[in-house]
Amino acid sequence: GPLVVAAVSARWLILLVARQPLARPAGLGAAFAAGLHPRGLLIAGVFTLAVALLGGGQALLAMAAAHLTAAFVVRLAHSRLGGVTGDILGLTVELSELTVLLVYAIKLQ
Repeated sequence: GPLVVAAVSARWLILLVARQPLARPAGLGAAFAAGLHPRGLLIAGVFTLAVALLGGGQALLAMAAAHLTAAFVVRLAHSRLGGVTGDILGLTVELSELTVLLVYAIKLQ
């Protein structure tokens, strides 16, 4: 349901955002990014795609909206901070989960 889609898409997006240029070379965001490996990204991507496809059209719409939200956060971080930080990674999780849940809430009415 919506909670699974929200959690999975948010965790996928934090991986994508962590691959963006960092604002600070030594921080929690940098430490997180250093732990990312291509194989893990591939596995996470396949799992996320499976959740999206199994969730149907509503899940795909919600995930697309979450991706747009994350892109906005990244753009704002680059313009204001010069890159992403650990706080930006956390913000990405929270806002993308909220976006997914709002899409489901709006769609249900």
